[in-house]
Amino acid sequence: MHITHLQFMDDTILFMEPKLECLINLRRILWCSKIGSSLKVNFYKSCVSKVSEKETEEVNWDDALRCKKVTLPIVYLGLPLGRNPN
Repeated sequence: MHITHLQFMDDTILFMEPKLECLINLRRILWCSKIGSSLKVNFYKSCVSKVSEKETEEVNWDDALRCKKVTLPIVYLGLPLGRNPN
């Protein structure tokens, strides 16, 4: 199974390739969603985190999305997320 996102009420986790093109497209989709629904993403409350240790192009996600950068493990909706959630 290929999971691309998890959503609960007004919280969403998106999984994507760490490529600048994907980041730009995400920003565009969120902008179009804001225009269509009059709802917007609060990037000051949002965060990004790297999940994979693979060597990829260096993308400055936090600057591009204007949100904070966090490292795993993190807590999402009261549940620990990370490599070893035990």
